[in-house]
Amino acid sequence: KLQFLYFIGLIMPGGSSSALSSFTSNGSVNSHSSKKRRNGRGEMERAKTPWHPMGVPPSMSLADELNAFAELVAMNGKERGAREALLQSIVSVVQRIMPKSEVMTVGSFAYGISTPTSGVDVLVENAGGDPLTEGVLSSLSVLGALEVPAKTEEGRDTVRVMAPNGIAATLIFVQNTDSEEKLKIAAAKNWQAEFPAASVVVAVVRHVLAQACADLINSRKGGITPFALLVMIIQICRMCLVPTDAGEVLLAFFEGFGKEINLKELSISGDTAAPLPKVHDGEISVVSVSGGNLTGSCTRLRQIRAHILSCHIALRQFDPRRDSHTALSTIISHQPLWQRSEGGSERAQQTELGGFKVGDRVETLRSDGSWMGCSVTAVDVSRDRVSVQGAKFIKKVPPNKLRFPQAAPVVVPVAYIPCMVPQQPQVVGIPLTPNPAAAQPIPISLLHSAKSTSGKSLWSVEDVTSYEGRPCSPGHSDDGDLDIAALTSNLRLVLGQE
Repeated sequence: KLQFLYFIGLIMPGGSSSALSSFTSNGSVNSHSSKKRRNGRGEMERAKTPWHPMGVPPSMSLADELNAFAELVAMNGKERGAREALLQSIVSVVQRIMPKSEVMTVGSFAYGISTPTSGVDVLVENAGGDPLTEGVLSSLSVLGALEVPAKTEEGRDTVRVMAPNGIAATLIFVQNTDSEEKLKIAAAKNWQAEFPAASVVVAVVRHVLAQACADLINSRKGGITPFALLVMIIQICRMCLVPTDAGEVLLAFFEGFGKEINLKELSISGDTAAPLPKVHDGEISVVSVSGGNLTGSCTRLRQIRAHILSCHIALRQFDPRRDSHTALSTIISHQPLWQRSEGGSERAQQTELGGFKVGDRVETLRSDGSWMGCSVTAVDVSRDRVSVQGAKFIKKVPPNKLRFPQAAPVVVPVAYIPCMVPQQPQVVGIPLTPNPAAAQPIPISLLHSAKSTSGKSLWSVEDVTSYEGRPCSPGHSDDGDLDIAALTSNLRLVLGQE
């Protein structure tokens, strides 16, 4: 009892919880405006995150940031529709081959806490004594690639299906009925209705654990199940004085399960106001709705707890007066999430910044004021940086320190083939004989559209079958450019004609 009181005291306002010391009394996180940079227009820049791609508001609570994150990682209509369509196909196939069975959706999708990377779980009740006959497996194969069935426990058979759209489905066949799954679904819905902040914290914690190691949330590899994690967070909600504040619940969860709750002597329950004396053997005991242990197969408790503790320490050390990032950014990586942010797919796929795109040959400004040639290898839109690579360097620079190579004096040899690029008035002279001094790279895009002055196509990229005596695919070369000297010295091989 003293331990319970001590833990409750830790999460009370004014208690000794050091994790709350980095935040204002109303939970406001002011890091977004505490340490700012001025942009080129003299305005203050705001921190940008995938859950606030246009800039985080100057003053925002941790709870507001968590809500924005949960909304970002929640399934969109397309992702949910794909899973519902797969479930309908599974129900149709199973009911056709097992007309007396009952099919129901279980797992995180049924609990309402699934993520875009989650699969679907299907429970097939009254499947008979030996449901996985060759005929049944053959019929299930129309859904996708099947994993070799594994006997999970007495009276339960499991088949994993990988659908063509990349969604994994787990089919669990039981001989009779499984009332516990129905109770778990009902309990999950009731708990989230009672504590709306719980689903937000579940989304954050699952992402944080998966970011460290995907196996931590994979029950088949010793990780914790989504329902067990939900029970643990509901336990914290019942102990927290402000269970409606997702920020308070998250901080209390990290501190409680990171170091304060003695899991060797206590069991976690979603229906009690405080942890119970240990009722199950094992490293951790999370009581199910039927009294069983939800974490009996969890073998990664130490890893999970160590990572939770590290998150607690990171938030504890967060200082809004010093750090330029947001509180949630201390424990969550931005890069994998940009694709889901508003306009994120375009941002993730964008390969151009400041007029420079991946593959461009450019020049970067050196410290002595001279320009050095290099090529663009990557674009980081979120940080306004362009990655360039030269002969002896690789670095990231802002776009204002890049330029395209200055035009060199045009040297027209005595013998040349006149050709021009459509919509461009300049005439390009290509020597008939190798002249390394005058050789300039020709981008394939120009070569593809090169035409003679009479308008007749001179050659096309599809004609290129070799480069510098080496075979190559049509339209491609080792570095994306064709050198005039090499091109003309192997004219017959390159063009495939005299």
